[in-house]
Amino acid sequence: MNKEKDANADGILVTGKQLDALPDDPDDLQADLRALAGPGAGPDGPQFIVDGFTGARLPPKELIREVRVNRDPFSAERDQLGYGRI
Repeated sequence: MNKEKDANADGILVTGKQLDALPDDPDDLQADLRALAGPGAGPDGPQFIVDGFTGARLPPKELIREVRVNRDPFSAERDQLGYGRI
């Protein structure tokens, strides 16, 4: 997985062939992304954010251009403390 220069040190960017290697099944894809993000705050684990919206459904893999995993709990982009945002 690629480390992005301008993101936090633990941030992960998944694109191209790396994204193609992830499972096509939506449940398996979500499970793999959760595993990639590591433990998240709260009982539900990592938080999925799709196009800036929390609580959105994960789109089909063929519609995903990139996946970013932000492990920075103090990200200025968010209004609450949190770990493992996908």
